[in-house]
Amino acid sequence: MNVLKLVNKISITSIPSRWTDFLQRNKNEHKTYLIELNKIKKCFSFKKKETIIHGHHAKSMSIFLVVNLFFGFKNIYTVHGSYLYLSKINKILFKFIIKNTDYIIFVNYALFDQLPDYIKNKIVDKTQVICNGVEDNYDFKRIDIVKKYNIQKDFKYIFHPARFVEEKNHLLVLEGFKLALKTNDKLRLIIACKHFLISIRSFNKNLCLIFFL
Repeated sequence: MNVLKLVNKISITSIPSRWTDFLQRNKNEHKTYLIELNKIKKCFSFKKKETIIHGHHAKSMSIFLVVNLFFGFKNIYTVHGSYLYLSKINKILFKFIIKNTDYIIFVNYALFDQLPDYIKNKIVDKTQVICNGVEDNYDFKRIDIVKKYNIQKDFKYIFHPARFVEEKNHLLVLEGFKLALKTNDKLRLIIACKHFLISIRSFNKNLCLIFFL
């Protein structure tokens, strides 16, 4: 069986990329491919009876489903993000996808629960929640971030590794950190993104941010 994971663009830190890497490393009977939107025609070069298309992003999956009306490949769509934070265009695409895809997977229960009832009712017979897990044997490059970013060892740190987008709710994290500081002033909050690491030393009217570029 060929499993083609279809994405808008390949990112080595994304869930589809990690899943593909995991399946390839564990060498099962299935062949797994990660295909980005600009190579979507590759999906239709495989034999239909031996292939499942696994969509991960709204735009690429929508385009595939339109073309697939003429091909009829079996397909699955996995929902990684919240419906509440989708743009207007992506909400329209999402509704098109759930209507036309064969099966829908949610990576946690909250993502399904947040859907409007009229959407839940339409997909109840073709959906399942499969919670994300953590690999316990992943081989990664060890980096001493304490030394690399000159982080002081005299404090206890809370680490929030997330993209700076509304869905990750950094404001709520900051508010929670403000409450935590009232009980322990030795706490520090570290927020990481792709290009820099921020250490928030205090949370008051004179909020102090230190950037380690």
